[in-house]
Amino acid sequence: MLKGDGRLGHDLDPQDRGPQDACGVFGVWAPGEEVSKLTYYGLYALQHRGQESAGIAVSEGSRILVYKDMGLVAQVFD
Repeated sequence: MLKGDGRLGHDLDPQDRGPQDACGVFGVWAPGEEVSKLTYYGLYALQHRGQESAGIAVSEGSRILVYKDMGLVAQVFD
């Protein structure tokens, strides 16, 4: 369930395959770096693959936080 703030309201189930479409996927693993900025620019570069919505999922190791919304990357993460 997605909350009004775009965050996921429950834990992700690894057994739930969910939607299988991936118009543009960008991953970052860079300890000590500004991964939010790297991810933003990566998503921005891929936005031509799917211009209807954008989202980001982050983890500190024990849980995953998701933020997504309809719109271009610059609109979603303004």
